[in-house]
Amino acid sequence: MNPLRALLFLAAVIASTYGHCYDAQVASDQYYDDSFVCTTPLSYPAELIESDLNNLQNLEVLYFLDTATSCFNETDYFTNRYASPGEYIYQCVCPSPRKRIEAVYLNKEICHVVYPERQDIQYAQCGGHCTFDYATKIATASRGYFCAYQSYVQREFMVWCPNVPLDVLAAGGSHASGSGGHLAHARAAAGGAQVYQPFGSFHRVSKALPTLCSCRGYFCDNHNALIH
Repeated sequence: MNPLRALLFLAAVIASTYGHCYDAQVASDQYYDDSFVCTTPLSYPAELIESDLNNLQNLEVLYFLDTATSCFNETDYFTNRYASPGEYIYQCVCPSPRKRIEAVYLNKEICHVVYPERQDIQYAQCGGHCTFDYATKIATASRGYFCAYQSYVQREFMVWCPNVPLDVLAAGGSHASGSGGHLAHARAAAGGAQVYQPFGSFHRVSKALPTLCSCRGYFCDNHNALIH
């Protein structure tokens, strides 16, 4: 568990002793452990990944990428294609802002999502009060309305993990560059044949990702939290 998130969760539990009876339940319902997501701004190593893909022996990786980048569209996942424009007028009381995953931690290493825009791995981030007018006004010791995680989807996606730190490759050492300054990642084998040495390895990752936030009502009944 992310230490900061654990601290915030503990603070919410402690606060519930002196605050509302439902505070701990709200903190739990608004929590999602995304510590596997790398949030450090990183450049996508396109040239290295393409080099490995072009010399790949395991065709299963290519087949998976072809499916993952063509058969799923996150942005239209909740679109009702049969709804008539203007037929319904409604207010979204719990927006579901989504964050795209571009890099993850795997076995304590930073790995890049292959073709992040095309695989389009996103997850919803929920929190705060519901946005209808009286949601914050009526948050009292006996009731309150909050946005919480509602649904999840199991997504599989392909990542690429470098064999050596990318800053070492970027330094232009003999491991990464040929005499002409272009990528040349091969070694001489018996008889002078060249055997490709990959820059990294491909791995399939499976994660349950939240997709939707919903408004929930929390009520106190004799100091016990009830959810509506």
